[in-house]
Amino acid sequence: MQVGKDQKAQAFLATLDKDPMVGKMVDATSYYELEAEEYARKGITLTPDVWLVKACSLALAFRANCAAMQPESNVSCTGEACQS
Repeated sequence: MQVGKDQKAQAFLATLDKDPMVGKMVDATSYYELEAEEYARKGITLTPDVWLVKACSLALAFRANCAAMQPESNVSCTGEACQS
């Protein structure tokens, strides 16, 4: 999730989001106004409460993915969100 409006950070997160190798594992969520603009281009109205649900669900999905990983998968999951 992007905190703030730094355009370089936004561009970096967009490259991760669109990367063929990691893009399926990443959903870069920007600040509300930018996300609302992107959704509006698709004809969808994004409300602040739906944006918050999206942001929170990403964190929950990350935790669930960490819990489901097998030790032999050679995928490391570090960080506070992955600890039980």
